Amino acid sequence: MSGGRGPVVVVVAGCHVIEIRVDRSGGPRSMIVSVELDHERSWLFDEPGWQDVAVGVSDSVAYWWSARHLVVLPAGERQGDPVVIATDEDIRLAFAVAGGWLLVCETSIRYFIEGELASQLEFGEVLLAGRWEGPQLVVRDAAGQDIKVIVSEGRLVTG
Repeated sequence: MSGGRGPVVVVVAGCHVIEIRVDRSGGPRSMIVSVELDHERSWLFDEPGWQDVAVGVSDSVAYWWSARHLVVLPAGERQGDPVVIATDEDIRLAFAVAGGWLLVCETSIRYFIEGELASQLEFGEVLLAGRWEGPQLVVRDAAGQDIKVIVSEGRLVTG
């Protein structure tokens, strides 16, 4: 790993192959993320460097996130450039949900439809982990409390 360059992460999403490389040589505050889709299209992203890149796959849609951006890669019928959803708070987890994207951030949960913020819940504690129990997202905060959240009629609701 010379010069801050990390290993290549290869993700298979349906029939698509995605290669992700992270170059951390820009220092602790930034990194360059190089993404290649099916050995045909590629993009470079300048990202905050204080959090590792994470990857998700839902059906055959691949996506990744950094501290402040969710990047949904074009696949299947959708061609063109990736869709980027930006936040002003660190992203912990990202989930593809019917009709949009659910982001678990440091102290909030945000629901995006077509790249636009549709609903948001704020919490007093830092959110540490999340999991799905049927239609509910269960998020654990730093105080050890589990918070149950669902999407209802385009809005986030606690249960």
